[in-house]
Order: sequence, then structure tokens, then C-alpha cells
Amino acid sequence: MNPNKINRNSAFSMNIQDPDSPEDKSAIVDMFTIDNKLIIFKSSAIYQGLTADTIDSQKQHPETRHSYEKLYSIGASALLSNK
Repeated sequence: MNPNKINRNSAFSMNIQDPDSPEDKSAIVDMFTIDNKLIIFKSSAIYQGLTADTIDSQKQHPETRHSYEKLYSIGASALLSNK
């Protein structure tokens, strides 16, 4: 069995860290599913959660990990995202 292979059907957790602001340790404020996409709101940015199946839908790379991408540099604390 490949030690790098993950069980894609199991629950998981991950840290969401701003690549532009590594010192930001703010917590997740809220999460929503919009058009089958997990949208993650932190106070200073908005992210999309990416499951391993989203990244590697053909399942050609069993070592693929769940990840995230930063969508916007404004987050839940910004007036625009609170409306």
C-alpha cells in the first residue's frame, strides 16, 4: 500500500493560511456551499476549499491532498462581504 495515499472518503481537517499574509492566524468565520463549491470566509479573505477529488478527478495521483485557493483579499470583516 502506498504510504502517501490518502482515504479521500474520510473526514479531514486543514489549516487555511493566507499565502500573502502568513502571520494572519484568524479563524474561519463561516462556510457556505455555492454551486457545489465550498466557500470559506475568514475575516480578511475568502477561499475555496478543494477536495482531492476536485484536484485529481481522474484519481491518477493517489498522493493528492485536499487544499484551498484564495479567491478574494477581502473577507467577512469587509462591509461588501457582509451585505
